[in-house]
Amino acid sequence: MKTVFNRNYRGGGTHSLTPVRLAFTLAEVLITLGIIGVVAAMTIPSLVQKYNEKAWITSYLRVYSILENAYKLSLNELGPVENWEGVKSGYENGKFKVGSYDNEFLYNTFKPYLKISSEFLDSKARNCMPDTSYYLNGNKVGKSAELVRHTPTVALMSGECITFGGANATHHSFFWLDTNGKKGPNTLGKDQFVFGLAKERLAPYAWQDTASECNIHNSADRMGLSCGSWIIKHRNMDYLHLPFEEVENRWQNVLYW
Repeated sequence: MKTVFNRNYRGGGTHSLTPVRLAFTLAEVLITLGIIGVVAAMTIPSLVQKYNEKAWITSYLRVYSILENAYKLSLNELGPVENWEGVKSGYENGKFKVGSYDNEFLYNTFKPYLKISSEFLDSKARNCMPDTSYYLNGNKVGKSAELVRHTPTVALMSGECITFGGANATHHSFFWLDTNGKKGPNTLGKDQFVFGLAKERLAPYAWQDTASECNIHNSADRMGLSCGSWIIKHRNMDYLHLPFEEVENRWQNVLYW
């Protein structure tokens, strides 16, 4: 933008200088818009990603807390899980493990402690799960289509969708969570998580806390299944951005749930 001075002569030979401001030139406007566009292109995706991760983490921790509290209350009411008629458990290499369970039993046991907006109990009808789910590396979950018609399934008032038993016990998941229902990315380790039953508490995934199945760089299936353990420890999703070697180093010792 240029500034010029208009010389106004007045009586007595005196004069004053009045500044006259001219508009930006087209070239200046285009350059400014180009700079704004470049900065936006560099920063907006990062801001959106951080916002999404914060939303997924908040939802995951909320549901984890709800389900774990429901599990503890159920233990108080029904006694040790190894005595539950709908659950078969035992010990493997000295470690407690739930081997099989009845989906309806799980649903009826946990339902009283959940704030449910919708229930899906017809295996022929579609529920609140997305049509397709993915592993952390982008591979399609082979049995994800079963989740869409899996029973029983509930939608919580807070917006999350939970199946009881996963897809025919896919990956030993007792509960399969999608934090935002059918909204994407429908990916394990991002907006989807699974839970298992340990002896006295809810376990992120099934029986162990391992970095090996939270590796976004690994092309094998199952990636994303154990990422909930990282979130519980670190309250972030840095495993999406770090080299796996660093994720492994930060994971800490393997913990048995």
